[in-house]
Amino acid sequence: MDLRTENGISLRGLQLHRPGGEMLRIESGPLFELGVGETVLSSEQVTVGEASMDTENGVHTLTIPIDARPGGVPIAGALVITVGIGEDIGMNLDIRNVGDGPIVPVVNFPLVRGARIGSVEDTWYLYCRKGGIISNRPTRQSKYYGGEYPLQVSDIFNPTAGSGLALLTYDRANIYRTWELTKDVDGVDWRMGYFGFEHEPGARIEVAPTALRAHWGDWRAALGIYRDWVSGWYKPQVPRKRWFQGVFYYQQVTAWSVLRDRATGQWRTADVVKRFQDFFGRLDYLHIFDFGQSMVYGRVGDYNHYDELGGLETMRAEIAAVQAMGIPVGLYIEGYLCDDRGVWGSEHVPGCDIRQADGTPLMWPGSDTEHMMCPACRDWREHLATTYGRVAKDLQPNGMYIDQYGFINTWKVCHSSEHGHPTPWPPIRGERDTTEAIRAGIGNPEIANLTEETPNDVNSQHQDGALGYSVSANDPELAPHRVDLFRFIFPDFKVFQLTQYDPFTEGDWDLLKFPFFNGEGFWLHGGTDDYDPEAADFLRKAFAILNENEGAFCSDDIEALVPTVVPTVYANRFSAADRTVWTLFNARYHTFRGDCLRVPHTQGTHYVNAFTDQLIAASVDGGRATIPIELGARGVGCVIAHRE
Repeated sequence: MDLRTENGISLRGLQLHRPGGEMLRIESGPLFELGVGETVLSSEQVTVGEASMDTENGVHTLTIPIDARPGGVPIAGALVITVGIGEDIGMNLDIRNVGDGPIVPVVNFPLVRGARIGSVEDTWYLYCRKGGIISNRPTRQSKYYGGEYPLQVSDIFNPTAGSGLALLTYDRANIYRTWELTKDVDGVDWRMGYFGFEHEPGARIEVAPTALRAHWGDWRAALGIYRDWVSGWYKPQVPRKRWFQGVFYYQQVTAWSVLRDRATGQWRTADVVKRFQDFFGRLDYLHIFDFGQSMVYGRVGDYNHYDELGGLETMRAEIAAVQAMGIPVGLYIEGYLCDDRGVWGSEHVPGCDIRQADGTPLMWPGSDTEHMMCPACRDWREHLATTYGRVAKDLQPNGMYIDQYGFINTWKVCHSSEHGHPTPWPPIRGERDTTEAIRAGIGNPEIANLTEETPNDVNSQHQDGALGYSVSANDPELAPHRVDLFRFIFPDFKVFQLTQYDPFTEGDWDLLKFPFFNGEGFWLHGGTDDYDPEAADFLRKAFAILNENEGAFCSDDIEALVPTVVPTVYANRFSAADRTVWTLFNARYHTFRGDCLRVPHTQGTHYVNAFTDQLIAASVDGGRATIPIELGARGVGCVIAHRE
């Protein structure tokens, strides 16, 4: 790393050379930006003090004092570079508000420009946005750490040279920031932009510990570095549930219009369940969307007006009857919304709702009574924790859902000065603390809790799973496989992909292939007439394969995008003691026939095409099996290796 301090601080270059391989280069430029309001200084414009070098136990620390006050920005501190801790080049900004009044700082760090290994065309990148992108195509990406960017790693690599450079943050404090990546004709640019909120004089400005690390191999090596770091601290609040991991078909229904006859008031839950079982061959989980809705007090907030749906005893009996059929039951509660007509809401909403920049409450679009509540507000957090605990005892469900949590998006930023948080305040820490409180409030550790979206790594410790939008949100031009990398880093965290709300009719069911490819669950709603025959047939077979091979799909020994014989055929691996399962996706727009996998082989192993139930005539040579397959255009497949 070449840093120059003649005029501010410049990152002049980073060159790592593998003998006989390609050079890694970074263009000269600033390493960070600091600002307030419209005044933003690059690191080449700040005043630099005398640098010092300390060495202790083989760790070398370079400290460069910095002061942005001469440029009109009241921020000062130091840039700290560390080498000798593993293979990282550690980079930290230790900075404070050194002005006389409060500021909302602008911090962009690090800035890396024009990174490439060999040619620009041969420089690929890993970008761990929702789902995940591995590509060499031009792009411009910016996503906030949270549901949009849940993993703390990005990477550039050259697959031919067999080397790469990873960008990592080691943040367990939930610091809200964007991960930005651009690839253009000059290479790959990285930029991390920190969310600005008010800091009082003397306050430290939080910046995540950051590192660059060179490595051999490709994007898998970078993910491995991140996985190793996470394994040192990641611990679910309560043990993850094996029964929940084995749920693949999650069906949402309504109580008011489906489970209960509006005209007679009679419940018909068993008939509804049987209809889904007969149609799909099974039902793994029944989620009741509106059990807490009141026609008097509103849809959200109280969750105790059982009398409007026939009474507590009736509702409990209906849930118990489904559970007696071997089907877990889940219940819906809103994590953000509260109706000001409710018993609790009429008194507490004004003190707990999210305030916009102009001081007005943030309302659910189209509603004049449903308020968006601040997850950092203590009273709202305590109300939710208490409500989840009460409902868990009242109705004894198997799962409890927290709507809207996990996205952690900027729409939910709160500007209130009455909640005890700085302003403006993003939702990432409020969601963490409230999910933790809800998990504790539920009490029974065998009840699963899940959110609407897969959150970031830190927050996910407080729940068992989530719905997921990565399949629908990923960019098929950059990620034709629509892989969900989070699923492979945290295999015991259960994800149910919500691919679309519209019916799967008139051929519109292509996205259903990708939850299967990822070995994940499916979130479905609506009735049995919402499926083309082809869509229904696919789901029946997919559910059967997932459940018959539950041990492999629920294993910790899984791997995303394993090498294949043909680059346009993608594969994921799921291994159990007695078998290995590969899910396949043909990204071509025509049928693929030929060899697709070359894998280690042991004597007595036989290979089966799971969709046709036919044995595969694999060719074995030197302890490796080459496996042929036929896959339809844009089709998925599945190979199972059964070991004796």
